[in-house]
Amino acid sequence: MEFVSGQSLTSNSASFSESTAYPVFNGKDFIYYFCGSQGHQNGSLTASSSGGTVTFGWEKYTPASGSFSYFSNETASKSSLTALGDGCYRVSFTDNGVNYQFRAWIINGWVTASPSIINSNCQSFNLQGSASGAIYSYSDLSTNQLITLNPGYKFAWTSNNLPVSTLQNPVIYQPPTKNTIYQLQVTDRAGCTDNSQVTYQSIVAKASFTWTTTQPGEANYSLPEAPLTVTFVNTSENGDLNL
Repeated sequence: MEFVSGQSLTSNSASFSESTAYPVFNGKDFIYYFCGSQGHQNGSLTASSSGGTVTFGWEKYTPASGSFSYFSNETASKSSLTALGDGCYRVSFTDNGVNYQFRAWIINGWVTASPSIINSNCQSFNLQGSASGAIYSYSDLSTNQLITLNPGYKFAWTSNNLPVSTLQNPVIYQPPTKNTIYQLQVTDRAGCTDNSQVTYQSIVAKASFTWTTTQPGEANYSLPEAPLTVTFVNTSENGDLNL
């Protein structure tokens, strides 16, 4: 993972990067995450010499055998691989008589947010958030032990562009009297996000009405007096409009 005299293995298009923590293998490598949709392969790596033309030998780690095998070769001062699937890639080259070797892990990340509503009554209801996504893992290069990382999902609920809660499953008290859309955004450890929404079908009514009368107003009275005819208009929310 150490960069020396301009020789390097990097990825400028990664969504996020962090270092491995191998249980046994002596060393650390970068893990590069690339956010997208399920099944995508957007991984990329670029190996660079100090500026001279060298032959880059690329290999990919095979978990089944616990070893690296040939992937590709390129002669240039810089070599880039694109559309990479998940896994560990190793590049070797000789620059000015010195042998260099670098490794990096590629993980193509994605996440799907799934909101729902349960336990709806006149006093409250529950927003339920769930998520699925890529399995973030890599292997110890000495023992082939699989290390699985916590996706670290974070949940954020909003409605009408206003924050509602950062809990995964918040309880909403005093339910709205109108059908209301709630948006859920899920973000994982790599910064991959997804948004989805669910509509609360209101079962709560809010009583309200207006009234008018045909009696002429008088300067000495702020309110009309009997006898008079009053017409009421039902302006209740989520209630019967017929009076």
